[in-house]
Amino acid sequence: MLSQIQVPPDQVRASYVSQYLTCGKKNCRCQRGFKHGPFYYLVQCLGTGRVRKFLLKTPAQRKQARAGIAAHLKWQRQLAELSEINTELLRRGEKSAVEPGGAACLFVLKTFCFLRLIKPVKPLQMLAFMRVL
Repeated sequence: MLSQIQVPPDQVRASYVSQYLTCGKKNCRCQRGFKHGPFYYLVQCLGTGRVRKFLLKTPAQRKQARAGIAAHLKWQRQLAELSEINTELLRRGEKSAVEPGGAACLFVLKTFCFLRLIKPVKPLQMLAFMRVL
């Protein structure tokens, strides 16, 4: 599992937002409910009260933004899964997969990853599998 967790170089921690907007013209159709858009934005939270938002003008930018966000979400899920496994190992008093002497855990993780290729398995099901070994 550890070898599968790699930071994607194209990852983007942001949200993809579409908006319909009104302009300030009194006689524009948007004032009657037919808003302009959709306009697509990439929105990033930079900290408390700080947000970066910019317009994705081309279809290529929109596609790249969606792919980067998907890569980040996949990476986050992998980290969460590893954290869940390490938490359970810590609860049991066993060494984590990355500690020296944790080779058995690495074997189990590799076996688990192989099994996941055959059939999707939840992290806690993997821990049940570990009890059998």
